[in-house]
Amino acid sequence: MHNRLICLFAVLALLGLSLAGSTNALAIDNDPYRIEVDLLNQITTVYHAQDGSVARQMICSSGANNATPEGTFHMEQTRPDTDRVEWYYITSYRCYVKYATRIRGPILFHSLPYAEKDMSTLDQEAASGMGKAVSHGCIRLYWQDAKWIADNCPVGTEVRIFYGEKPRDELKRLLAIGSFTEDCGLTYDQFISSDFAAHSEGELGRGDSGDAVTALQQRLGGLGFLTGSVSGIYDLPTLTSVMRYQAARGEAATGVATEAQIDAILNEDSPVADDTVLDIGMRGPLVVALQERLGDIGLYGGMADGVYSDALAQSVRTFCECTGAEPSQQAGPELRGAVEALHRTLTERFPEGGIEQATLSYESVTAVTINEAPLFQAASSFSRKLTTVHRNTPVQLIERKVGWSRVDYGGRAGYIANIHLNISRSEVSECFWGHRVDIAASAALNTHCFGEAVPTLQMRLRALGFYTGAIGLQYDETTAEAVCAYQEAVGLTPTGEASETLQEAIFESDAITGTRVTLCEGDESPAVAAIQRALIALGCYEGPSHGRFDGETADAIRLFLEARGLSDNGDVSSALQRLILDSADEEGAGKSH
Repeated sequence: MHNRLICLFAVLALLGLSLAGSTNALAIDNDPYRIEVDLLNQITTVYHAQDGSVARQMICSSGANNATPEGTFHMEQTRPDTDRVEWYYITSYRCYVKYATRIRGPILFHSLPYAEKDMSTLDQEAASGMGKAVSHGCIRLYWQDAKWIADNCPVGTEVRIFYGEKPRDELKRLLAIGSFTEDCGLTYDQFISSDFAAHSEGELGRGDSGDAVTALQQRLGGLGFLTGSVSGIYDLPTLTSVMRYQAARGEAATGVATEAQIDAILNEDSPVADDTVLDIGMRGPLVVALQERLGDIGLYGGMADGVYSDALAQSVRTFCECTGAEPSQQAGPELRGAVEALHRTLTERFPEGGIEQATLSYESVTAVTINEAPLFQAASSFSRKLTTVHRNTPVQLIERKVGWSRVDYGGRAGYIANIHLNISRSEVSECFWGHRVDIAASAALNTHCFGEAVPTLQMRLRALGFYTGAIGLQYDETTAEAVCAYQEAVGLTPTGEASETLQEAIFESDAITGTRVTLCEGDESPAVAAIQRALIALGCYEGPSHGRFDGETADAIRLFLEARGLSDNGDVSSALQRLILDSADEEGAGKSH
């Protein structure tokens, strides 16, 4: 019996070894990468699991006093709502980090720490400690590297943390200049070679710094070759940009800029590439083209001197605001293409008189919560609490009253006590292109229009239950959609254009109402009056149809819902409005029979 047990355990052990080997093979097949962290050299390396080639290599900062555990781990994700997202709050140290990826338990890959969710609040002491064991145990990385790991290394990825056998000072020096990435234009063997250093008088190579490097980067950026930023350090993006420039001229791509090549780069006849991201300090033909186009459409008033100045950056930001693009001061290929496209559109729209534009300045009001603030259904702490808004959270101010402000938070309207809000005013400029119309019903309104007539129409359409967007001076697509919805409701062809006759009908006291706008307690509008009339017909409401969403109206809606076994969340959604109105129509049809 004893021998049989020994044999059984031996067989199970062999099966276990076989299964373990099979599991490892599956892990290699399924997980694209494996990661090694060398604590001696403070270097993190990501390898391709299949062939062991280097995918990315970066400088890091591990735990002081051996706070980072050694061993082989597999990535976890115990907090899916906060792991691998842009910001992660570390409660113990009251700081934020970016793109935290969990190695095991509390040990994470993450960025350097920040005091707030703001890149300008970087912990400078932590930044100066990169390449040293100074963290609390996690592996700190530059945020771009932390994001790459979060995006590309799935749960289960193997992470080996060990103490290296020998110093690798030269590699650390190279990685301090910039991380190795597969798309940098160099192989890994090229990256770790020392052939990119300047050896002759007047040359510039990897690791050099100063005004000469800054001028070279600015010019390479303006020519469209630089893919990095103007840092004054001859880093990896600068090196590969020089290689691209050399290749464009049919020269050997050495990555080292000779004195003659530097002179040629600064020459006006240099070749131009167009796939770079322009930023402050860059110079060259691409900058000139951008200045000319933004000048034509009225967003840039400076000279087309080829210098990407602060003024040009502000013009780019304004362009983003006016067109709804992602806010940026940089001008990449996509943004420059959007500028060209808008220039063509405006030129076609105004072929005779040129491009018309207007810059309108008006007072903008912003509200940010000072601390955690309860959002109430009405302007009273005794009303129903809708949710809690966290500290330092922007909310859209709808209306400010004595003691309370009505705000929009994530699409939900409610009231916050003014003591919880920091309300500020600032002067904002926006640009609109088209025909200015300042008096409602004085002209047809469409997507070529802007002016005071537009918000007047928007507010009326919102009161009628059709317009769901923000109130503004531009007749945008959301406004056109609301007009289409109104036209359909009255049996007209939905064109999205508000003719003078249509505007007059919209402002009539008996104008038809819609159900696209969610109604909340405290609202006052014809759409509310329509719901009140329907509730009267259903026998749920005995008050007047005055259009004010008061407590009596709320009670009537609750009575309607209870009768149908439905729950009440305080707001009257589009679907609920349609249900109330359709029920009233059915009730009326039943009585007529």
